[in-house]
Amino acid sequence: MGLYDANPFSSVEVYPDENGVITIEIEELQRIEINFHPRDFFPEAQVKANHYIGYHIIDEHLRPLPVGSGLDSAEGIFYWLPGAGFIGRYSLVFIEIREGGRIEKRQVTINMVPKFR
Repeated sequence: MGLYDANPFSSVEVYPDENGVITIEIEELQRIEINFHPRDFFPEAQVKANHYIGYHIIDEHLRPLPVGSGLDSAEGIFYWLPGAGFIGRYSLVFIEIREGGRIEKRQVTINMVPKFR
């Protein structure tokens, strides 16, 4: 489950589809934040991940996350303020490494559409 905030005044809870992929559509120049471990919404879930890493998937290769994005690896929060011209489909993968070595993969697809259509 991911929680994303494409508007600084609202947030939307999103869930993976049947293939396990979280899909989000935003307009270009729109800020996005995805919280992979929203403890504020689930205070009973005190499990904290040890570490998150993230990649941009390009032609089936793992590349660094897109320009203008960042990942708080301790808290599991991805944020991105894409610049002008970032239009299209972006496939990302995030790996959560928990205490004891348990690993979970989260796939995210961001569809960025033009602001003015």
